Amino acid sequence: MIDFTIEYIGHAQRYCKRGSRVFQTVAEELGKKITVYTAGLPLQLDEDRICIVVGDDLEHIESYYLGIYDRKVKNFLDRNSSIGEIELDIDGTLLDVSRGGTEQGFVYKNEWAFYSHSDDVCYIPELGDDLYRYQDFLELCEFEEFAEDVFNTVDWQFPETYWDELDYDEAFMEDFRKKKEEQKKNPKIKKDERTL
Repeated sequence: MIDFTIEYIGHAQRYCKRGSRVFQTVAEELGKKITVYTAGLPLQLDEDRICIVVGDDLEHIESYYLGIYDRKVKNFLDRNSSIGEIELDIDGTLLDVSRGGTEQGFVYKNEWAFYSHSDDVCYIPELGDDLYRYQDFLELCEFEEFAEDVFNTVDWQFPETYWDELDYDEAFMEDFRKKKEEQKKNPKIKKDERTL
């Protein structure tokens, strides 16, 4: 378990306001909502700092962890954001998968692996043992917004199948590319403002 504290909550609030919100989930180990903030992604183990806030929002922090992103923190986030479990050998080959239940099937799904932009496995569909990482979703969908939507939606099927079902036409994709270029040119547009 991570050493959460209630002392100097202002430190956590300042860090979170300067950083970026990565994701939010309910940590089963705590039975409470947690929100993860970082200065940037992907995180380097044993180098980068991370803030995990327990509570509904930054104004109502119950406790927090602000410190180095180490193996203990990574394991806590993996355990509390996964459906199912996997075992990989040292070179990344799948040794065993225990799929967990979703509304429509049984999969392995790890939100932390996806939202932290790590190279860890974040999804294994119900049928087959294909391993999907954040980069696989990004390459399939071209844009982070679409990759997030596909990742959040798949709950039994292969990501490629779901992406094909969306059937975005080329005109829509070209319009989206133009809007993304406008965002790059105008730094006042926040990253989390959707262009859809």
